[in-house]
Amino acid sequence: MVRRPSSAERAAAVAELEKDQAVYRVAYLIAKGDGRPMELDRLSDMDSVMRAMSRGWVAAPITAGFPYQLADTGRVALARWFRIVADYTGVDPVCAAIYEAVTTP
Repeated sequence: MVRRPSSAERAAAVAELEKDQAVYRVAYLIAKGDGRPMELDRLSDMDSVMRAMSRGWVAAPITAGFPYQLADTGRVALARWFRIVADYTGVDPVCAAIYEAVTTP
């Protein structure tokens, strides 16, 4: 069972997540299947893709026509994001705004 973060941990994490919304958006898009370069370019910005790659969250396509891949570290980061943000969207307007910014096309 995963321990829920305390309110102080969640507040600090939410502030950090708010700064990195674009990078989490890239991880989210790849996880849901929108990892082709043209889709990512349309739905996010390539600077965010490059930041996700520099963090080790995303692997570049192996050749033209293949999608970007979410690395294990990206899956862990996205699961952490979801646990912190999505669980509180109904009670915390900041979490709701972050969730909306990352998941809405």
